[in-house]
Amino acid sequence: MKKSLLLVAAFLAVFFYIAASPVAADETEAAGKKLGFGFAPGLIPDKDFAGGQLIVGIRQGANANNIIKASSALGAKAVRRIEGAVLLRFPNEEAAKKAVYAMAARGDVRFVERNGIMKIPPKPILPDLEGIKSSFLNTDAGSQYVSSDPGTGYQWHHTVIRKTAALPALSATPPTVAVIDTGVDYTHKDLAGKVILGKNCVDDNFDPFDEHGHGTHVAGIIAAKSGNSAYGEGVCPNCKILAIKVLDASGSGTHFDVACGMEYARTASTTPATRVVNMSLGGQNSSLIETEVANLKAANIALVASAGNSNTTNAYYAYPGADPNTALRVMATTQNDCRAYFSNFSPSGKPTQYNIAAPGWYILSTALQEGFVAMSGTSMSAPVVAGAAALVWGQIPSLTMDDLVARLVNNGKSVSCGFAAATPRLDVQKAITGVPETGIIGRILDPATGQTPSPSAYINTKLYSGSTLLSSDAANKGGLYEMTGLSEGANRTLRAMRKGYMNARIRTGIAIKS
Repeated sequence: MKKSLLLVAAFLAVFFYIAASPVAADETEAAGKKLGFGFAPGLIPDKDFAGGQLIVGIRQGANANNIIKASSALGAKAVRRIEGAVLLRFPNEEAAKKAVYAMAARGDVRFVERNGIMKIPPKPILPDLEGIKSSFLNTDAGSQYVSSDPGTGYQWHHTVIRKTAALPALSATPPTVAVIDTGVDYTHKDLAGKVILGKNCVDDNFDPFDEHGHGTHVAGIIAAKSGNSAYGEGVCPNCKILAIKVLDASGSGTHFDVACGMEYARTASTTPATRVVNMSLGGQNSSLIETEVANLKAANIALVASAGNSNTTNAYYAYPGADPNTALRVMATTQNDCRAYFSNFSPSGKPTQYNIAAPGWYILSTALQEGFVAMSGTSMSAPVVAGAAALVWGQIPSLTMDDLVARLVNNGKSVSCGFAAATPRLDVQKAITGVPETGIIGRILDPATGQTPSPSAYINTKLYSGSTLLSSDAANKGGLYEMTGLSEGANRTLRAMRKGYMNARIRTGIAIKS
C-alpha cells in the first residue's frame, strides 16, 4: 500500500512538471510508472537527493549512447556510467525537472529517479563506557580469548557468537569480504597487508582511504589480524577485505556512489574471490540499488546489510537492509541476548523482515590513527555476521548463497528479549559444525556501574546443581565466562566468587540444554 501511494505521489509530481506539454494521457501514465525515488512531495533538493541530477536506468540490450545523446539535447551531461544506468547532471534543478518526462517516455529507458542521499545509520546515543580505556591494551586477556592479542578479552561478541568454542581448523583462504562504506585505513597495524584497494566511487579513483573511521571499524570487526599482539581480532581473521569507498568524510554519499561500489564488488577479480559484501549504511528506496541487490544475488554473492538504528519496525528507514532480496538483514543485540534499544526489528506479523541478529553493543574494533575503540549500532552487528558468513563459507565452500544464508539463520540461537518475534542470533559454532552445544556463557558486570567489576581481577564462576559443583570457569578481564560440555538439566545455579568479596548468586533456575 505504501509503495502504491509513493508511486501515485511520484506520478502527480511529474505530472505537474510536464503539465504544459501536450501529451496523451496514456503516455503520461506509462512514463509515470517508470519513476523511481525522488518525486514524492516534500523531498528537498540537496538534502534528500542531489539537485540537478537524474539517474536513468537502461533497458537490457538498449544502446546507452542513444540515451546520452538525447539527454544532451535537453542540456544534460552524462557524468558517470555503470552497467545498466547513467548519471545525468543538468545545469540546474529546473532543467532536471523539465527533462524527467522526456527521459521516462523513451522506450529504451527502464526507470528515471533522483540521485538520493545515503548515509551511515544515525549514531545511537549511549552512556559513557567506563573501564574500557587505552590502558587495557597492556593487560592480559585472561583465560577465555580467541588469540593472545590483548584486546580480545574485551571483545565479548566472540564469546557470545561462539567463536571461542571448540571449532575445527579454520580455512586459511576464506572468501574476501567487500566493505562498502567510508573506505578503510589500510595502514592500520591490525589491517595492513590484508586490504585489497578497490574503487573510490566518491572521488572516482582507486584509493579508498577512510577519512571518517566508520569503514575502518567495520573492516576490523570482520577481519582484524589475530596473534599479532596488537589490539583485538576479527570474526574472520584469515579474511581479506576489499575496501570500497562510497561515503565521504562526513559519512554521506549518493545512490549512484553506492551502486558504483556494489557493481565493483560484484565484478572485481580478487584472490580469494569476493563472495560476501557488507553494507552498514542506509537510505530510501531506489530502483538503482534494487537492481544492484538483484545483481549480487544472481552472482551468488551474500549481501549483509544493517537493519538501522531507529528503534522501529518500519523497513523504510533501513533500506537496503530490509529489501526482501537482501541475503542477511542484521539487527543488534547486547551481551545478555536482548535487542539493543536502538536497533530496528521485525514486526510480529513479518518476523523475517530482518532475518538475523548479532552483537552490536560496545563492539571494540579498529579506528583511525592506530586506534581501537568501542562503537555501537547495527553498523557493528552487520560485519559480525559478514565475518561469520565468510568463516562458514571458508569451511564449506560448496554452499550456494541461499544455502549459506539458511545455514546461518537456521542455526542461530532463538532470542526474544526486546523483539516482537523470536529471532535467530548468530551462532558460529553451530553454523560450522551443525552440532549444538550444551553449555552456559555470559558476562559478569558490576550491578552498581553496569561495567566489568573493578579493580580488574579474575572472577571465578561456578555452576551448581543444589550443592553439587558441576563446572567452573575463571572469567577474563572483560568479565566473560563460558562453560561447555555440560549435562542437560534444570534448576542450576551460577555463583560468582572473588577473593575479599562475598560469594554472589547471580543466576538461578538455569536450564542446560542443547
